[in-house]
Amino acid sequence: MIKVPDFDALYRANSDPWAVSSSFYEQRKLDLVLSQRTGVAATWTGDGLLLDGTIRFASGAGLLDRALVPVWLDAETHLLLDLAVSELPVDTRQWTTAAMEVSQSHTVTINCMRVDPIVQVGPVNFYLSRPGFFPGGVGVAACWAGGAARVADLLFARMIDPPPSMLLRLGRVRAQLAAAGAAVTMAAQRLTTVLAGPEKDLTVIQAVSTEARVVVADAVHTVLEEAHRVAGPAGLAYDEDLTRAVHDLSLYVLQQNADADHKFLGALDLR
Repeated sequence: MIKVPDFDALYRANSDPWAVSSSFYEQRKLDLVLSQRTGVAATWTGDGLLLDGTIRFASGAGLLDRALVPVWLDAETHLLLDLAVSELPVDTRQWTTAAMEVSQSHTVTINCMRVDPIVQVGPVNFYLSRPGFFPGGVGVAACWAGGAARVADLLFARMIDPPPSMLLRLGRVRAQLAAAGAAVTMAAQRLTTVLAGPEKDLTVIQAVSTEARVVVADAVHTVLEEAHRVAGPAGLAYDEDLTRAVHDLSLYVLQQNADADHKFLGALDLR
């Protein structure tokens, strides 16, 4: 079995199930948060907030009583709300792929929902500006690494006296897993030091977190590419566990905005 570090603590740092997936965008603008037609707009009224919008990728929809939901007053201003969501309508028809279907990531519609200001969590713009936001993204990268390790375990289990060409590909898989594990472990160590200090430099935090996500995502893409070649059509057609692992991970890792991540890292030394 391929071993990767225990990333549970990092995962918990970003486990808000309905938080809008706007992580690592180079700009925190309403049009980006509402990309892929997901996002909730908020308007102050005399007695509280009026909410309207659609939440896609709402993992656990239909199971949760409450959820932390970012809402947007305008392109520059957001609030994090602790909302009762058990009565909100859940559309289970829009998720058309078998990938990650067990996550129950459905679409939730909020239509003229009035809420009391007491449900606000933290100050204005808290969700995206808190020091733990970007480290939480490393927790997601840790999950990608764990998914790649699962794919690798299933690949190795299929191998009986593999030819040299297959050994070459399996070696690439193992090397990429080592890179992913090292990237997350190093990021966790560096972030622990920075976050424990008196000055929590958000640029440093974002840089360390983004570097880890890029390395892990690149490693995962390589693992998936090699998995297709090693498994071949028979493995992906007849091995249900392997097929599910590959398809789940392929969809999950696309959460990364690779272009924005690389652009941010490329500009760091030019500031």
